[in-house]
Amino acid sequence: MRKVIIVILIIILGGTKAKAQDKASELASKIAQRMKDSLSLDETQRAKLYDLNMLLHNRKMSIRQQYAGKDSLSYYMQIVENSRDSLYHGVLTDEKYLLYKSKKRHLINNN
Repeated sequence: MRKVIIVILIIILGGTKAKAQDKASELASKIAQRMKDSLSLDETQRAKLYDLNMLLHNRKMSIRQQYAGKDSLSYYMQIVENSRDSLYHGVLTDEKYLLYKSKKRHLINNN
């Protein structure tokens, strides 16, 4: 009986992790597609942006596990977020990167 309960818990927890990964993948895909549309990017750039967003997600998940319940969690999460623009710059041309930054400022300032 005990083994059955453990197996059921593993299945439930495994399913929860898979759902979270699916949601992260869906969000990364939406972000990459929106950037492709708004910046007129090609499919290769969209795919690279998707990969970068998944990388950022995985870094955040690692930090959440490592610093769960600690005051430093938000500090380290912000470091990951602050790396986003420099990672995007490696994919975008200078012209597209400036357009991205402009759109980002506009979105943040709600203008």
